[in-house]
Amino acid sequence: MLNLGRAPRRKHNRIGPQLSACIRQLGSSPNIAICEDISRGGLRFLSHSPYETFSELEIAIPYSPNGGGNIFVPIRIMHVGAYGDLFRHGAAFIRGSLY
Repeated sequence: MLNLGRAPRRKHNRIGPQLSACIRQLGSSPNIAICEDISRGGLRFLSHSPYETFSELEIAIPYSPNGGGNIFVPIRIMHVGAYGDLFRHGAAFIRGSLY
């Protein structure tokens, strides 16, 4: 694709690992999701549940259902869109949070 002199939109390059993830939100049951891509600054994931823009959650990637070694980190939802029967979310990592 031609750049046509435009500045890159993203601060960090993304990679597409297609990993399972687990989303946790205070007061809700954990939700299994699929991470589509991830970068140093954030990620994009597909979920059966829509999350509100600017809500703060925790995510573990990769996620192991047996709980062995899952590490949850805080994220903030930046955008949400319908994707067939699922919802596509863009999220930023929250640095220095004590979520």
